Amino acid sequence: MIGFEDRTYRRRKHQRLPIVVLCDISAHDTGEILGKGCVLNYSRGGLAVISPAEMAWDSLVNLTVDRLDHEGFITAKIVNSRPVMDGLFSYGIEFDGLNPLKKIQMERRFKKLFRLLLSSAPRTSREF
Repeated sequence: MIGFEDRTYRRRKHQRLPIVVLCDISAHDTGEILGKGCVLNYSRGGLAVISPAEMAWDSLVNLTVDRLDHEGFITAKIVNSRPVMDGLFSYGIEFDGLNPLKKIQMERRFKKLFRLLLSSAPRTSREF
């Protein structure tokens, strides 16, 4: 049986890369720090982020993703928002102002980070 998330991932325009990494979120216009977040997945079009920060739908934010080989921040737009539990929100974030070449470069950086995180993850033993 296919779960809800599996079906959702399959009908998306771009393939999702499941990745869990922290990010800083700031307001695009003022640079004010809005809070921390956790990136849950990446696609060429954007990110899924969970955060306690309350952000308005359709607002622009700057994201600085930890350990991402990228100078500066990523400008993105909030395209989806829903509460997950008390004080925690799930956001769909779409990259803003990236041309197709920049999106491909960003994808390479996230895949490199994904491989780095996998290689540094603790190994589990299959001894019983």
